[in-house]
Amino acid sequence: MFKITDYALPSDVAEAVADEVSHCIGVAARASEELKALRAELEEERETAEAYRFTLSVYRWTGGTRNQ
Repeated sequence: MFKITDYALPSDVAEAVADEVSHCIGVAARASEELKALRAELEEERETAEAYRFTLSVYRWTGGTRNQ
């Protein structure tokens, strides 16, 4: 049987690795939040574009005249 301590990293190396892993997790979390925000913004833009297309199609269908 082997001892886990035979394979453990020295404390200074382990701390550096832990810091790097923590940094990478933080970057990934921030990127995920930014991606969610961009997806929501894109969905809003798509809805606006669809509303404009619908309005334009109604405008064309009515002959482009305003009721006065």
